[in-house]
Parts: sequence; C-alpha cells; structure tokens
Amino acid sequence: MWVNISGRQLVGGGLSRTVETVLQDSGLPAECLGLEVTETTLVEEGAGGARARAELQQLHVAGVRIAVDDFGTGFSSLGQLRSFRVDMIKVDRSFVQGIDEETRTPRSRRTS
Repeated sequence: MWVNISGRQLVGGGLSRTVETVLQDSGLPAECLGLEVTETTLVEEGAGGARARAELQQLHVAGVRIAVDDFGTGFSSLGQLRSFRVDMIKVDRSFVQGIDEETRTPRSRRTS
C-alpha cells in the first residue's frame, strides 16, 4: 500500500512514531507500506528539510518503503538523492516530455 505524505506532516515531527504504532496495531508488515514524498520535500534546505529527511530515514530503517514523487519538477539531481536511500523514483511527465524531439534536433556547434 502506498500513501502520499506532505512535507508538513514530516516537519511537524512524530510521523515515524505514528506510522510505527499504526503498523503494530494493524499487524501490517512495514515492508508492505510505502510512503511517497515529493522531490521538493526531500531536498528542501534548512531545518525543515533536515527534519523531514530524518523522519523518512527512521521509517526506512524500520522497513517502510520510500518513494520520491514528481522527480524532475524542482532543481534536484540524482546526485542529491545519493545521500538519502529511496526505494523508488517516480519521474514527473514534464521532465521527460519532448525528450524524443530533443534527441533528434542537432545542437548548434560553438565556434572558437
């Protein structure tokens, strides 16, 4: 089961405790739950972003799967995702739209 969560839920704190309690009460194995967060939530700068990443890391260690949704809508790169383990990256349509046309169009050459 996959559930979308917001940055506000992550920054508020306590989400990992809540999820762990729900998993325990329901009997659902942690690996059967996945949480989707947007790219912008994951790469947000400052204390809020750090708290969000810490909450997600704690959930990931507990066995919950993590997906990055809407990748390509912000300014992050795959390199930035190396610092955080995710199970899935969902690429936004706008990121790949028109890629076929771009590969067919010759790029202009620079002259020295």
